[in-house]
Amino acid sequence: MYYGTEANCISELCMRKFVFHKLCANLRHRGLLVDTFHVTLEEQVAMFIHVVGHNWKNISIGFEFYRPGETDSRYFNAVLDALCLLSRGVICIRTIETHSKITSSSRFHPYFEVHPKLFTSICNVFIGSIQSV
Repeated sequence: MYYGTEANCISELCMRKFVFHKLCANLRHRGLLVDTFHVTLEEQVAMFIHVVGHNWKNISIGFEFYRPGETDSRYFNAVLDALCLLSRGVICIRTIETHSKITSSSRFHPYFEVHPKLFTSICNVFIGSIQSV
């Protein structure tokens, strides 16, 4: 799947091969995920992407990857935790200011009005939930 053709990788993993391998290398380099005795890091990430990208259930992943449901669930949670930790370095809030095209439009501005106190409290809750993971 991830060592097959480019078209197969895009179809199965919803991303190009080099992107998939770069993501896995990044997770490995930062020490967020490691190969286990039975399951490689690439297979763990591929199982996660199948569940998220194709809305697969545990039982379907078990058939595709020849793993029991408990193993699938454990690795899904491990990859989810690793991606949440990785997101701290990738996702950054640049600004809370609304673009001038929106603020000058009476049609769109009411929907995009930012309340700084509300925005700050939402950000604190979001960051707190990521840190607790």
